[in-house]
Amino acid sequence: MKQKETINQFIKKKISNIKYLPHKIRSMYHAKRFKSCGSDFLIEGKFFAFNPMNIIVGSHVYINEYVRLIVHGDTSIKIGNYVMIGPYCYIFTKMHKFNRTDIPMRLQEDTFKSIEIGNDVWIGNNVTIFPGVQIGEGSIIGSGAVVTKSIKPYSIVGGIPAKLIKSRK
Repeated sequence: MKQKETINQFIKKKISNIKYLPHKIRSMYHAKRFKSCGSDFLIEGKFFAFNPMNIIVGSHVYINEYVRLIVHGDTSIKIGNYVMIGPYCYIFTKMHKFNRTDIPMRLQEDTFKSIEIGNDVWIGNNVTIFPGVQIGEGSIIGSGAVVTKSIKPYSIVGGIPAKLIKSRK
């Protein structure tokens, strides 16, 4: 009986170690596709990156499931160190122009702008980040926010469009 318990304990330990193996394999796969990627990088669940060779990821970055990083043209997405990105976030560098009314919006040109996310940033779930946005160091983006303008360092923002709630300093 004692031996069975020991075997069961051994099996439980091995299974708990295997639990995160798919995440680590997925993370290593994507890290190789990025332009550069720091250490201790983890992607949880399904993830999509368009043009990953234009994505730069720092160290100690955690990306939750169903995040989409979409890079078009010569633009890039830069993610700093110690960044957490919640599930279902959408970060993209291309936007349709809509300023002319004599041409259907679908036929107007696109604009392309890079995105930069500073160090120690927490992005909640279901956040959308528009082209050209810079998110300052130490900022927190509340769940469901739509970030259309750059965020100053150590800001807590939320809403549609995202607005300053308060400063962390």
